[in-house]
Amino acid sequence: MGVRWAKLAACFAVCFAAAAAGSLYITPAMESGWYDALAKPSFTPPNWVFAPAWILLYALMAMSLYLISEVQSEEKTVAYAAFLAQLALNVAWSMVFFGIHNPDFALIIIIALEATLLAAIAFSRKASLPAALLLVPYALWIAFAAVLNYYIAILN
Repeated sequence: MGVRWAKLAACFAVCFAAAAAGSLYITPAMESGWYDALAKPSFTPPNWVFAPAWILLYALMAMSLYLISEVQSEEKTVAYAAFLAQLALNVAWSMVFFGIHNPDFALIIIIALEATLLAAIAFSRKASLPAALLLVPYALWIAFAAVLNYYIAILN
C-alpha cells in the first residue's frame, strides 16, 4: 500500500514540476501585461479560467501516469516515453509562447505537442485504457489552445 501511495505522489510530483516550470514563464508574461496586450480572438477564455483548467489537467495527467506505472505491459516503456515527451513539449510551449513572446514558433511546438500527446494516448491505451482516457480532456484542451495560438499568431 505504501509503495502505491509513493508512486502516486511521484507521478503528481513529475506532472506538477512541469506545471511549475511552465509557470516560470507564464507568470512574468501575465504580470508584465504582455499577454493582456495581445490581440486575441473573441472566443478566448477569461484569464481566470486557465489556472483551474490546468490544475485539473495536470491532476488527470498524473493519474494517467500512475495507471501506466501500475501495469505490467510491454507497451509501458513506450507509453512512458511518449508521456514524458509531451510533458517536455508542454513546458517548451510555455517557454516559447510566454517566455520569449513568440506565438509563431509556439504554434509549431503546440502542433508537435498535440501529435505527441495523441501518440501518448495511443500507446497508453495499449497499456491501460483508463490511463489513455484520462488524457483525452488534455488533448481536447491542447487542440483548443492550438487554435487560440494560431489566431494570436495571425492577429499579432
